[in-house]
Amino acid sequence: MESFPFNFMECAKDLKSDTLHTTTGNKNIMELSEFTGLVEGLAQLGVEEELAIEAEEELEYAAMKVSLADAAAERIESSSTQHGPTSAEEDCSSHGAAGTSVLLLRPVLTIPMQKKEASCSRFLDNGDFLAIGTSAGTIEIYNAVNGRITFMLDIGRKGQRKWSCTSMCFHPALNSSASTQNLLVSCDTNGQIHHWHATSEMHLGMTKEEGNEIYAVDFHPIGVKFATAGLDSKVRIYDGVTQKPLQILSEGNGTTTAGHSNRVFAVKWHPADIHITLSGGWDNTTQVWDARVGCSVRSIYGTLICGDALAIDAGSNRVLTGSWRRSDQLQEWDYGSGQLIRSMIWPPSEDTEPCRLYTAVYGRGVSNKLIGAGGSGTNQACLFNHETGQLVGQSPVLDTAVYGMCFSADGSLLAVTTATAVHIVAMENLLSRMPDAEGTKQWSHSFLHHSILV
Repeated sequence: MESFPFNFMECAKDLKSDTLHTTTGNKNIMELSEFTGLVEGLAQLGVEEELAIEAEEELEYAAMKVSLADAAAERIESSSTQHGPTSAEEDCSSHGAAGTSVLLLRPVLTIPMQKKEASCSRFLDNGDFLAIGTSAGTIEIYNAVNGRITFMLDIGRKGQRKWSCTSMCFHPALNSSASTQNLLVSCDTNGQIHHWHATSEMHLGMTKEEGNEIYAVDFHPIGVKFATAGLDSKVRIYDGVTQKPLQILSEGNGTTTAGHSNRVFAVKWHPADIHITLSGGWDNTTQVWDARVGCSVRSIYGTLICGDALAIDAGSNRVLTGSWRRSDQLQEWDYGSGQLIRSMIWPPSEDTEPCRLYTAVYGRGVSNKLIGAGGSGTNQACLFNHETGQLVGQSPVLDTAVYGMCFSADGSLLAVTTATAVHIVAMENLLSRMPDAEGTKQWSHSFLHHSILV
């Protein structure tokens, strides 16, 4: 299994010896055997059952590849016979199910990491700059047009010890005043929450969650609160202005859910309800927390989240999850009922293992009709049409796993984060080739590519 970009993922290398962290002495501890499945993609059900399930998955995966290949071949043969090859066929990287064209996502800018690994990235609200969190504990902010480093956020300047940055988020522009513009919250594997003014490089303060490793942080859309989650399986709510803790959410309602029982790698606010947060992690659940009652009120079962792979769409009230497993990786759920709506088909690969997802996001701005996801195995990022669920864009095979994806606020740019580089894709070409309601538009060519070294 590949190495992970920051310390909190390294525990997966020796999962059987991992001592699972619990929130209270009475809280159930998930059996270690369940999480051996994170490495093999299966639940440990006994040797014979495991082999049977694995064989069944292999057959399903092979059948899916044959089906997609047949559909692509049929479309190419039909088009060549009747009309000859089109420019879209010549320039597109591949074809998806039912003959859908799939555009090759080539970056217009690649920012390589030097002597460190990238762990996460976020655009500033104006889209001109991209902040990249690193394994060295620094946050580097680059010009998103020319790739030059512009600002460096580094607590080492104050003589403080640095820990791997695991997650970060900017104060939302929706409710920004001059005093809150370019404010950034980041967290690390030592349980520290750092507050920054990004464009002045000022470190505004630090809060520490003792004994915890923080893996996720998220601002509420209007910026009045932010939430964190991590190793101890608790979700903590903070005041967005004073940075003081307001609430710790750790228990279920006692009837339909018990809360989390293992590490939490993703936390997101509901975009339309300041009282609701969602979180997901290693215990195969996504929890829905209601701050008004101080507990989890329901859960979605069957999600194995190992990174920033959780999102909520305000328009459809759907929950998007990306799971680190061989099949049914990318799924949408109904927020109200918790029922599965659909699983999107990930493109197969002839030479590598199926993709296991670390990241899943909904598009923003002009890209709001897209879903992005990426992970390990195939080491690729893919884009899906939100309305149809069909694959519309696919990156080349990258050197390492995709750990994060984020859109700029206006949706014109997409950042794809791997340990060794961050790739920026311009969305204009892809969006101009998105099919209309009747599916009559075609895509004609892929993005230009150049790499800028810094």
